[in-house]
Amino acid sequence: MAYELDATEHWINDKLTADAEIVAAGFDEKVYRDQAPDDAEYPFIVFSFQAGADVNAVGTARILTRPIYQIKVISKGAPDATARLLANRIDEIFQNAVAETHSITRTESGGNETESYTFSSRRIEPVSYTENEQSAKQLYYHRGGLYRIEVSD
Repeated sequence: MAYELDATEHWINDKLTADAEIVAAGFDEKVYRDQAPDDAEYPFIVFSFQAGADVNAVGTARILTRPIYQIKVISKGAPDATARLLANRIDEIFQNAVAETHSITRTESGGNETESYTFSSRRIEPVSYTENEQSAKQLYYHRGGLYRIEVSD
């Protein structure tokens, strides 16, 4: 289980960018890890690692990783119907994702390596706050949640 966080971020991104409602709304290319680019159009979705813990078996074997990710939509100005749709989809996608297997393939010096992980997730806390950019007299609204994701191989 060397790449749990990398695999988790692929899983989150793939879940968001493959969701039919997010795709239909045209936001499958407006999903960013950690930070959106400066020229990103609002609203958009951002996800980022917040904290985590490992669950170990007897000895040194790690059997499970439990990272917490913040997954949210950021809107410029009060959230409109699209921003609310995105926030609701985030919750619907990650609130009760149970035992989903996802594979990640990476190119190493010796060739391609594929690892499969099993993911489950649940929201542990809502996220809702407003950010004020005083120089532009602009409010940015953040809506989403903190999701505990269980990752095992």
